[in-house]
Formats: sequence, structure tokens, C-alpha cells
Amino acid sequence: MFLLKRNVKICLFLCLSGIGLFGQNATIIQLQNKLERAGLDTAKVNVLNDLAWEFRRIDFEQTYDYACQANELSKTLITKRALLRPII
Repeated sequence: MFLLKRNVKICLFLCLSGIGLFGQNATIIQLQNKLERAGLDTAKVNVLNDLAWEFRRIDFEQTYDYACQANELSKTLITKRALLRPII
């Protein structure tokens, strides 16, 4: 009986822990599509920052790459607001 309860809890945990990943992947795909359509303006900086935020727990290198891209683009745009937002 104890093993059955334990197995049910483990199964429930594994099933529910994967739910958040599907939503996160959909958000990332949506942001990547937005990035492809974005021009060289603050909208692109915002999308890059959003992507960096979404990747923060998945892939540190991707997070850093998107944040650096946002930082470099914001420097070329010379907007103070865009410079304040990158996650570096």
C-alpha cells in the first residue's frame, strides 16, 4: 500500500512538472517568431530581453546571448530606457 501511494505521488509529480515546460516552449517559439519580424528598434530590444528572461532557467548561454544582443542593439539605438532593461 505504501509503495502504491508513493508511485502515485511520483507519477503525479512527473506529469504535472512537465505542464509548465509546454507553456514555456510555446512562449519561446512565439517570441522567436516575433524576433524574426522585428525591425532594428526598441521592439527588437524588448523581444530579445523577453527571450533572455524565458531562457533564464533553461539555458544560461542562450540567456546571456540574448541579453548581450539586446545590450548591443540598445547601445546603437542610444535610448536610455532600452539601455536600462538588458539582463546582464
